[in-house]
Amino acid sequence: MNYLSVLFLVFLFFHGYAQAFDYWKISQFWPRGLCHRNPLCVKPKLLEEFTIHGLWPSNWKGPPSCTQQKFNPSLVRFLFLNNNAHLQQVWPSYYANGDVKFWAYEWEKHGTCSNLQQFDFFTLSIDIYERNNLTDILKNAGIVNGKTYNTNIISLAIGRALHVEPQLICKSTSKSTVSILTEIRICLDKSRIPQYINCSLPSGRATCANSIDFI
Repeated sequence: MNYLSVLFLVFLFFHGYAQAFDYWKISQFWPRGLCHRNPLCVKPKLLEEFTIHGLWPSNWKGPPSCTQQKFNPSLVRFLFLNNNAHLQQVWPSYYANGDVKFWAYEWEKHGTCSNLQQFDFFTLSIDIYERNNLTDILKNAGIVNGKTYNTNIISLAIGRALHVEPQLICKSTSKSTVSILTEIRICLDKSRIPQYINCSLPSGRATCANSIDFI
């Protein structure tokens, strides 16, 4: 294969990657909020740290372009020692269908839209997750679970650390002014080492009340 042919293939690869979607969105569960009064949760002991929900290729307008590639569990096992112990720690399922089915769902719904191979998709997801620990960011700002906070306080704490506005996802309570934090989502660009950017929605607190119960 000559030099021009190689350049052409490289162009096609990056052109396809660029056309697949516009930006990344990483979504992280707060387990105690997610499982609060949720009979479907089966974890006997909930973690007191954020865990991965998924890494989602996203477009400013319309859905991304995806393939039909099926999940291959053997490719994930090559990533981590001790029978996926690390992956189970940072990306667990909280439902009866189990971890592997959860990973398969996230890959087949979102990973196949990334134009990455499965191994690379899971590696990138964990790299982004571990780069900035949301649990530590909130603790360093004096925000700990078991208390209620103004929604802006939580959003600003993450904004100061990452220089972007997060999307806070909540579930409602019997009080219209208080909701329970279940998830935090943050957007990133598609650079080789993805950098944080603001998500498309101008406000990241659409599903949360004025106050958040960080249980």
